Amino acid sequence: MAIRQKTWVHAFAAGTLVAMTAGCGVTVSDRAIAPSPNKPSSTVVSTAVSDPVAPGVKGRIKIGLVTNANGSSGDTENRLAVEGLRYAERTLHVEGSYTESTSSVDYATNLRNYASLGYNVVIAVGYLMDGAVRQVASQFPHTSFVILDDPLSSRPNVTGVTFRTAESAYLAGAIAGLMQHETTRKGINKANVIGVVAGMSIPPVNSYIAGFKQGAMKTDPTVHIVVRYANGFLNPAQGEALANEEIAQGADIIMQVAANTGVGVFRACRSHGVYAIGVGSNQTQISPQNVLTSAVKNWNSAVFAVIKDALSNQLKPGVLSLGVADGAVGITPPAKVVPKLFVQDVEALRSQIASGKIQVNSSLAASPPKATQR
Repeated sequence: MAIRQKTWVHAFAAGTLVAMTAGCGVTVSDRAIAPSPNKPSSTVVSTAVSDPVAPGVKGRIKIGLVTNANGSSGDTENRLAVEGLRYAERTLHVEGSYTESTSSVDYATNLRNYASLGYNVVIAVGYLMDGAVRQVASQFPHTSFVILDDPLSSRPNVTGVTFRTAESAYLAGAIAGLMQHETTRKGINKANVIGVVAGMSIPPVNSYIAGFKQGAMKTDPTVHIVVRYANGFLNPAQGEALANEEIAQGADIIMQVAANTGVGVFRACRSHGVYAIGVGSNQTQISPQNVLTSAVKNWNSAVFAVIKDALSNQLKPGVLSLGVADGAVGITPPAKVVPKLFVQDVEALRSQIASGKIQVNSSLAASPPKATQR
């Protein structure tokens, strides 16, 4: 089934380098609803807002969103997804409700509840809900289901939304390449080496690496890139050891694509006075003095995009690919150590990606070959 790519830019794409990931600027009054007896470990919330169209009025589209069990504090996918729902409810006048799952065993029940209540679109947050979506979608063939960060395309009533993370990593790599010219700046040496510490050699991880390499070599064609795999995502000590090896090879900027293993990367960079780049969410707070930027997924923008499509009858089954042009991926504002001229250069590259002038390949094999992998 063909993969569709969005090309329009919506309200969440405000700003130059990253879509809005803070509050949406609207007042939402949350009203807790007592969970049904068969799912005591979940919380259902209606995001009711003042609107001239009363809830339940014929013709008003109803959106149900189910979070995964990873919590909703900080810049998590769950919090941002709910934020996107709230923004859509306020600006598009849809009726929204979300359920916070606290255990994976609740996924199917929570999705089924919305479908049985007649919600037009039911959104699942994250690939961890793949099995539940497959199961419930087959039980409710006339309900549209959306799963974020999962290329699910085998159900006629399911849209699998993917993030073109290579595009955000490209922008992060462009910053890393530009910073290699700042050899008089503390923390940047003359070796012209940058690095990546990755969890495992799997497509979602390698997509970041591919984009990072392309972006870095766009702004510094002579840069040398070292890549090491930790073969796991839960070992900070291993991440620190691999980062130390790369630093010993001259790397002064290291991107981590290793989840909890990446915590050790930040630790190593902080210890040696070099720089790090985060992925997934804004990771500046982990090491404020060392993180140059983070390549992020803007889950709020993705939710807003699919709801807008649903409202205009444009939500189709299959894979929907979202990227920089949609505000669905980007980078966080670069650290102050990054010269303003470099920020402008990266913004120009962002614009070229959004317009299609620059095509970022998500395949590691197709990206520039000049890298050492282990």
